[in-house]
Parts: sequence; C-alpha cells; structure tokens
Amino acid sequence: MLDEEEPTLIEYICKKLCDHSSPQDILDQLQVVLDDEASAFVIKMWRMLIFNMLNV
Repeated sequence: MLDEEEPTLIEYICKKLCDHSSPQDILDQLQVVLDDEASAFVIKMWRMLIFNMLNV
C-alpha cells in the first residue's frame, strides 16, 4: 500500500462512497493504484463502514 496518505486518493474514495458505488466498482478502480492490496483494502474499508454504521 502507499506509505503515506494521498489526499487525492482519499477524496476519490470518499466520492465513490458518496455516489453509492458498489464494492466491486471501487475495487476495479483501486486495483490500478493498489495492485494486489486493493482487495484487502476494500474489504477492510467496507467492514469499517458497516461497523460504524451499526454503532451509530
């Protein structure tokens, strides 16, 4: 994964989430940047989103 935060990538991911993009769509787009780590990243991101939504 990236060694440091990348504001452009963070903004892009937030926009995809706000647009209600599917996990598969986000994965397809992130594989270009994150290669083999994209799948694990998307799974962890969705787990965190679900966890936080259930704890509101």
